[in-house]
Amino acid sequence: MADDIRTLSAELARDPSSLVYVQLCEGLRRKGHVQEALTVALHGLGRHPDHADGYDALARVHTDRGELPEAAGGVGARARHRPEHTGALKGLGFLFWRQERFARRSTRSSTRGPRPRATTRSVARWRW
Repeated sequence: MADDIRTLSAELARDPSSLVYVQLCEGLRRKGHVQEALTVALHGLGRHPDHADGYDALARVHTDRGELPEAAGGVGARARHRPEHTGALKGLGFLFWRQERFARRSTRSSTRGPRPRATTRSVARWRW
């Protein structure tokens, strides 16, 4: 993975207008370098403001940083640029699911009641 990141970084340095920034952002994010991934995504989208996959990468970085409103903005931008992109719909579903879990956790910690079971089956039943 480190070699991939070096290779992608070198390619992006040679050609700053390359779309390889999405792959570099994803590699950095998976390695846990979310600040660097955020920088790469923002610079890439600065050059390619209509690139739906760039907004997808940005939304994933924001999600990893726990910035759900910003992640929703990235997913929404991707859906605006490519409404047929099923990943945008899946991303929105995932964000709603994360927000629901966060809300339950906050409520549970304040009421100290029994722990509700969060299942992914409810997410799978959502129809877009």
